[in-house]
Amino acid sequence: MRGSRTYFEAAARPRRGQFAALAEFIRELIVIGTNEGLAAARARGRVGGRPSVATEEVIKAARDLLPDPALFSYSYGQRTCSAA
Repeated sequence: MRGSRTYFEAAARPRRGQFAALAEFIRELIVIGTNEGLAAARARGRVGGRPSVATEEVIKAARDLLPDPALFSYSYGQRTCSAA
């Protein structure tokens, strides 16, 4: 019984490598297709991603809540202190 189990494991080892190579190839095909689809959508003027919630009105209301808005400058959506 032990001998057949080791034979099966030895015979299965190359198959795992083949399946891994096949999975990697399929993944690359999916990545290529996704990138081509995104490029085609961009060419048609469509932009993906989550829509921005922060409109100018929301940003103005948030700045109005600050004690002194002149002390803060906004860069890439992060609050940073500036010498005022």
